Amino acid sequence: MNCPVHHTPISSVPGNGEDLGPDLFVDLAAAHDRFAELRANDPVHWTESRGGYWSITRYSDIVEISKRPDLFSSALENGGITIAGESDPEQFRDGASMITSDPPLHLKLRNLFAPRFSSRKIDEMESFVRDAVNGLFDELAVHREADWADAVAAELPACVMAKLLGIPASERRKLCLWSDTIDGQEDPFIAARPLSAEQAVDEMMDCGRRLAALRSAQPQDDLISLMVHRGSGGIPMPEEQYLANFAMFVIAGSETVRNCISGGLLALHAHPEQMRILARSPERLPGAIDEINRWVTPIYHFRRTAMCDLDFHGARIRKGQKVVLWYISGNRDPGAFDRPECFDITRVGQPSLSFGAGQHTCVGRRLADLELRVLFEQLLARFPKLVPSGPIRRLRSNFINGYTSLPVRVHG
Repeated sequence: MNCPVHHTPISSVPGNGEDLGPDLFVDLAAAHDRFAELRANDPVHWTESRGGYWSITRYSDIVEISKRPDLFSSALENGGITIAGESDPEQFRDGASMITSDPPLHLKLRNLFAPRFSSRKIDEMESFVRDAVNGLFDELAVHREADWADAVAAELPACVMAKLLGIPASERRKLCLWSDTIDGQEDPFIAARPLSAEQAVDEMMDCGRRLAALRSAQPQDDLISLMVHRGSGGIPMPEEQYLANFAMFVIAGSETVRNCISGGLLALHAHPEQMRILARSPERLPGAIDEINRWVTPIYHFRRTAMCDLDFHGARIRKGQKVVLWYISGNRDPGAFDRPECFDITRVGQPSLSFGAGQHTCVGRRLADLELRVLFEQLLARFPKLVPSGPIRRLRSNFINGYTSLPVRVHG
């Protein structure tokens, strides 16, 4: 980790004074241009704001760091996984989740949850996912127009996650509300809502406790029962660890899929030749989902914390400093992808970084792929002429690549 690199000063982006802050991502084209500059000239880039942090922008460097939890920690006690760190409402909890932990705890939690996301288990979920998609599309067929971001993109993963956790279907909309409020606190539209981020965390924790008490008395075949009765190491989880993992599933279990549903629809609409290829050759759908994941990059970054002083490609990183892995940049790195600026559903090659790399590769990746595959398969079959029909409102965030409104209409 001592390769030389040339550092070229790059002017900051107007807005909140942070060169990689939320204002940059209002215009994704500008964000991609910025990261192209950084990859070429300053791939390990220092930003002074938010306590200071290093930005890692090249694909190979992101993968390298992702595979070294001994040097770059995800653990909650070392600062967590976002630039905001300790000030992030998601991290007001005392316990560590699978995402906010390092080995050996991370491995114990992963071994606990992974069997629930095996190929066999995901195959068993397909009929449920298909019914959920058809139910949402039946509503769309009646009304012929909807806010796609709310009525479809948010609803499908909430429905699936409620099923996995054992949350009553009547309460699944709360999952969307909590996730929106917690992850959208820097967006003026979300921040104007009556529910604060702190209140959303409290409501989510209260729900988690209530469901844990119910499953403790009467276990079912769901993730809450798994945590309450088995936990990591075969013993019930301490409450703070259970609540952290409950929140992880509520939030992480919805954000990646919902953002790819919205971003994927826009990508196909903006590239009609790719839509035609998919319509003629539906067997290409799994590859198209991979490309949608890369193109959209639903989570812009995850953060690590340096565990010692070290030289990383010419940058002197100090113990305790934040190190931010910009997946949005790695997914457009020409060193990893041929013509990365092109949306190409026939693409083969490197896996995208959209579901992480190394030990933190998302345990629910197969489930996310299933949801996206079924949804876009049914979209092509039922609504090939569905198009955006009004102003699109993007989430103001440098963490979540999301949409707060995406009106659509069915033509024909």
